[in-house]
Amino acid sequence: MIDKLKNKLDLLAKKTLPTMVSENIRDDRLNICNSCEHSMKSINVCSKCGCFLPAKTKLARSGCPIGKWHAIAVDIKK
Repeated sequence: MIDKLKNKLDLLAKKTLPTMVSENIRDDRLNICNSCEHSMKSINVCSKCGCFLPAKTKLARSGCPIGKWHAIAVDIKK
């Protein structure tokens, strides 16, 4: 019973906690954003989606609103 509950809690955590990308992917995404015409560099915000770029580029499930980089699928069944 306790193992079954633990497994359900683990799955819930995987579904609700954000999955982060590697530093290399984050850096690549951030470089793309920093060279984009929609980047408000002084405050690190995208004028298209309004997101704070250092955070958005770290999230696996995030993507660029104009398609310059894409979300990464995350398998939550593990």
